[in-house]
Amino acid sequence: STVFPPLSGSVEVGGLDVQTSTKEVRALLGVVAQEVEVDALLTVRDNLWCHARLLGLKHATAREKIEALLTDFLLRDKADSVVLTLSGGQMRRVQIARTLLSNPIVLIVDEPTLGLDPLGKDTVWTRIRELATRGTAVLLTSNDMTEVESLCDDVYFLHRGHLVQHGPPARLISALGGGVTVAVETKDESSRYLEAISQLAINCHADGHKLRFEVSQTRQLGPVLARLLSAGADLRDIRVRSPTLTEVFLRVVGDVSDSGAR
Repeated sequence: STVFPPLSGSVEVGGLDVQTSTKEVRALLGVVAQEVEVDALLTVRDNLWCHARLLGLKHATAREKIEALLTDFLLRDKADSVVLTLSGGQMRRVQIARTLLSNPIVLIVDEPTLGLDPLGKDTVWTRIRELATRGTAVLLTSNDMTEVESLCDDVYFLHRGHLVQHGPPARLISALGGGVTVAVETKDESSRYLEAISQLAINCHADGHKLRFEVSQTRQLGPVLARLLSAGADLRDIRVRSPTLTEVFLRVVGDVSDSGAR
């Protein structure tokens, strides 16, 4: 965001170097800090109008953008309320809406849905997806792996200030997330079927009528179930749980921590 110079290499935004063209680059950026930064004594509408004036927007343009943002961020019914009276999640939405008045080509967001309820979170997610679809580059930091998995095209895992892994979420999950966990309920004692699937699945465990095992990919589940049926199993229930980005993160960070401790 041009506040700190890069320790090495160079950074460009819109073809401009952040160190030699700092003023021009800042005009292209939108930054939403983790701390809510709005004028608490103004109304929601006045917050947006003040920021629009600071940006030098023409009156008609500012009015059109403000009305659209009030709708997009579900703030229309709070437009004339003093920000101090809003919930933390509503303040967060005001903050993000205000940042978008400048139509940034790069939006930097720190914990975009921190403190938001499910409706507010979904509203922000939808808006971020729309911005990305229209060509805005969105750089977000988040500890919410569900959010990261849902929104991001590329993920960079940082641990103690170092990049430890990166790639598209689906690829990271496939390569590092571990196997697909399957829980099967059988009519009779499940232990009698362990041998039947031992060559097709891993980490097989039987407990009463419950049979648990893992396959590396979902498509490998079919042959295992076919083997169970051919062995005479009467399957009453099947539950499949795929690995998540949270598990990938914990595995990657754990591996790095373990290697550092040795």
